[in-house]
Amino acid sequence: MTLRRSARRALARIARHIPPRPGLYMFLWHDIGYGHPVIDDRLVVSPEQFEQEIDWIWRHFAVIDLPRTGDILDLGTLGPRDRLAVLTFDDGFRGVVDHAAPILGDLPFSVFVCRAAAHGFLLWPQMRTEVLRFAWLANSQRAWLLGLKAQWSAAYERELSRLHALLHLSRPTDAYLTVQECITLAERPGVTLGNHTAHHHILSRLADPGPEIEDGARFIRECGGDPSWLAIPHGEPQHMPKTLEVGVRPLLGVGGPHQRGEATIPIRRIVVSPRRPVWLATLLAGWGRR
Repeated sequence: MTLRRSARRALARIARHIPPRPGLYMFLWHDIGYGHPVIDDRLVVSPEQFEQEIDWIWRHFAVIDLPRTGDILDLGTLGPRDRLAVLTFDDGFRGVVDHAAPILGDLPFSVFVCRAAAHGFLLWPQMRTEVLRFAWLANSQRAWLLGLKAQWSAAYERELSRLHALLHLSRPTDAYLTVQECITLAERPGVTLGNHTAHHHILSRLADPGPEIEDGARFIRECGGDPSWLAIPHGEPQHMPKTLEVGVRPLLGVGGPHQRGEATIPIRRIVVSPRRPVWLATLLAGWGRR
């Protein structure tokens, strides 16, 4: 483990000095801050690391907003030498306002929010973590719950909700942006507020994902955002619903840069994390697209 960690750190130091290949790079962060009880630490980038990452992006890319990204992808106007970056944040954690926005200044960025989170309730990944961490939960019950999870059945969601209420975990949380903060963000020049569904379910496992998407879209519309941009929860290609309404642009949480002349749907993004800073994520994503 120590050898692997040392090799990763060495590669990260090298990656910091390698100019990225031309292309359109869409970067994805989750939370910026110092951790929160209901947030997986693997999703939380410190403000110090984030500031270094934005400085690196500023030196290597032209940062553009999401509407211009749509125009470039639709019209195929990405130049052969263009290096463009789009900054996105998923789940609507409040670190976007508390820590990321002051560092970004006037740079454009986009935030994808779930309706349930903005109303103060845990999303499914955090809810599941809180339920399963209770040591007194019987092993047979835990195994049964995880077995249901593998199928992502309606029974799993009902049982998870029941246990969550039974354990008195349904209290509001301050981990996410509030409704008013979402409205304020949508009014800010250069910021796009996009749809991340209502509850962060895996859309491909829902019998009918339409209501989950539309519920989230309605909320984004009421906040003054643009619901035509849809960040797919959990972000993998297999999590895409089979059909989407015309005009909806799906964004994944995996992939590499978009190159000139490539197909643009779904839109790929490069995930940034504490263990994979933006310069290392960029290098690895570029290798993956060669």
